[in-house]
Amino acid sequence: MQTRERSSMFYGSKKQWIMLLAPPGGGKGTQFKILSDMYNFYRIESGSLAREQIKKDSAYAARAKTYIERGQIFPDDMILPLVGERLRQAPDSMVVYFDGIPRRGDQCRELLGWFRNLGFSERGVVVVLHVEDEVCLRRIKKRAAEGPARFEERHIQVRLTRLAEYRLELPGVLRVVKDLGMGEPMTIYVEAGDDAEVVSRQVSHVLGLCHIFPERRLNPKPRPIAFPASG
Repeated sequence: MQTRERSSMFYGSKKQWIMLLAPPGGGKGTQFKILSDMYNFYRIESGSLAREQIKKDSAYAARAKTYIERGQIFPDDMILPLVGERLRQAPDSMVVYFDGIPRRGDQCRELLGWFRNLGFSERGVVVVLHVEDEVCLRRIKKRAAEGPARFEERHIQVRLTRLAEYRLELPGVLRVVKDLGMGEPMTIYVEAGDDAEVVSRQVSHVLGLCHIFPERRLNPKPRPIAFPASG
């Protein structure tokens, strides 16, 4: 009975969405690469959108340089319009996957307002990857040492600041989710300090339990995956 009720929240004609929340170095990008082999995601990644805009808009690039040099997060007026434009282009047949946004409760509230206006379901899934700070920092240092890295990845103090900001702002994001009626059954916590493939199996398993992916939204040739045994 519980499974059937949960399923009815997600099936239907409205577009579906998932938010993946994790600290810097928490594995958001890695999880997307793995999960996108199995699911037909439409990714909205705030960092990539900003980098694309920098390449084609000199005024935007000049303003962005100030924030990049200081290691600061771009303000909402530089990010949200890009996210909104990308969201409006989302095809009905794909699940929208938010990566790197929302960072704060007010951004989350803005996104949910767009969902109503654009015909999205307000009942998506929020996956929170829990990773200890020391694990995040170890991953950041390893990435920076292995090849060319973005500015903030070469400055550990900046990453420490970002980690502190994430810890501070996450409760506000989850509070908006809960206050707008999406509640605990659709907010999923995954321990993500393990091997990336192990984490992706856990994420895929809980998404299946929430029935977020009707068959028509699956990747036509999904990679085989072994789900954890049920308790």
